[in-house]
Amino acid sequence: MSASSLAVVRTQLRSLSNAFGPDDEVALYFFDKHISLGQDFTSKADLIVDAVQREETQGKVEGKAPGLIGGPLAGSPTINGVNLNNPGSGPTLPPPATKSIHDALYEAAQQLRYRAEGRRRVVLILSDGLGGGDRFSYQKMIKALEVAKATVYAVSFGTGRTLKRGDLLGRVARDTGGDVAYVQRKSGLDVACFLLTNEARNSYVLGFTPSVADGKFHDIDVRVSRPGLKLIARNRFFAPPLK
Repeated sequence: MSASSLAVVRTQLRSLSNAFGPDDEVALYFFDKHISLGQDFTSKADLIVDAVQREETQGKVEGKAPGLIGGPLAGSPTINGVNLNNPGSGPTLPPPATKSIHDALYEAAQQLRYRAEGRRRVVLILSDGLGGGDRFSYQKMIKALEVAKATVYAVSFGTGRTLKRGDLLGRVARDTGGDVAYVQRKSGLDVACFLLTNEARNSYVLGFTPSVADGKFHDIDVRVSRPGLKLIARNRFFAPPLK
């Protein structure tokens, strides 16, 4: 995310822990090009905040690229793209977007897949939505999430540049039956987290017996008779093969 978006997360960090209830189990992962575990599953939401703050401190001390929270990328100071330590070296161009969003969501699916049955499995992702350099394709990532019965709720800090390149976070949310909140840089994270987690808690689970058990995905269309509603639902389901 941009520095201004990171500042929003930093100032509204407590809203992340407030969004979870005492019976929730939460794990935290950081990702850019690589994925790292910040905090394993815990029912103590404050540990999530501690893990983010610890990642910020380590990023500054060790001089590595920031995780979810951190200062500007390490490097020589520049003004208008000109390196002050070596003025003749020419403008310093920003690195290309290489955040592995597909891989991060695939990893989240693997971690949720083997959690206890009977619990709602949700991924809450905070990102600017600009990815690239993934090992897993979009379809493989979506399949992993669907096999894990995981729903993605996204907080997007993206700008017009994100939407111009394709709204990845919105697409993932829609394809898994979740939702997306678009946050302005200066505010909105606390409201977004509350609305999305509240939506996840109050969604319905509809059950039916599929006509086949072939280990494949099948399209499904969920409709309601009441007019004027915004319907959020999965658009396909996975029929596990008979053992």
